[in-house]
Amino acid sequence: MRRHPSDGQHRFTCLRCRLAVTLWGIVFVALAAAIPFHPELAFCAEKGCAEKGCAEKGCNEKTVISEGVRNDIGLLIHDVKSVYQSAATQIKLLLPDELDPNEQYRVLFVLPVEEGNGVRWGDGLSEIRKHDLHNRHNLICVTPTFSDLPWYADHASSSTIRQESFLLKDVVPFIDRTYPTIAKPSGRLLVGFSKSGWGAFSLVLRNPDVFGKAAAWDAP
Repeated sequence: MRRHPSDGQHRFTCLRCRLAVTLWGIVFVALAAAIPFHPELAFCAEKGCAEKGCAEKGCNEKTVISEGVRNDIGLLIHDVKSVYQSAATQIKLLLPDELDPNEQYRVLFVLPVEEGNGVRWGDGLSEIRKHDLHNRHNLICVTPTFSDLPWYADHASSSTIRQESFLLKDVVPFIDRTYPTIAKPSGRLLVGFSKSGWGAFSLVLRNPDVFGKAAAWDAP
């Protein structure tokens, strides 16, 4: 019997899914181990951009971000309404179990491949949690979600698909303002797979004053 040409593509796609899950853990370990820890900066206790009027810190005063709510697997979830997104999104965090507000932590931005809460190509935060990497490497791990398929740039004509602006003006300032982070490039790391791997590389190249290092695999 003659095989349909799509059979080989299907097997390749399945193999790619399995490799994605395994490689998440490998890249996280390599990236975290390669970056030295620098506890230089003080924790800013301000919360709520619009209420505190902290535009001078780089955040967008039109953005509304809720208090964090812990879900059933231990992730801290902030709901977000941003002018840079066409619908409500979230910021998901996995914190070290023994988070010390007097200590400063590196932040690993785990970039998703899909819009919303899609996990067809794997769930980065779940992989980190499974391997306890946030505790082993003292990392605050952050995954922002996006209302539209993320390519990690600003849309040329749509003001509500501005994904790079969302990260730079909403997500990063909020994390630095709310959690005890090392708020400079050496304390901000990016990791991604496939399309989000391209996003990690392009973001660190365009914004070396914001992000320090990036890791990616199978990027276009």
